[in-house]
Amino acid sequence: LSGGDDFPTIGMTAEFVGMSVRTLQRRLARAGACHHELVAQARFATAAAVLERTDAKILALALDLGYSDHANFTRAFRRWAGCSPREYRSR
Repeated sequence: LSGGDDFPTIGMTAEFVGMSVRTLQRRLARAGACHHELVAQARFATAAAVLERTDAKILALALDLGYSDHANFTRAFRRWAGCSPREYRSR
């Protein structure tokens, strides 16, 4: 993780799979998904794994995932998991 740079933009993803951004958007929509949601799911999966396997500080994790501060990260994490990162780690 490096300041959220590990999460690709839709342009980067489209280029990687060899199609235009619009074609990728259409195909994702047909599958009932969107790039932003997929990136959010990847961020949550990464956060959950780090919280389960390490003692990394939540602020450091938030910054590594590209959040400007831990409050924004905590709100997003609470939406995904139904609890705060601290509560998730203690479970």
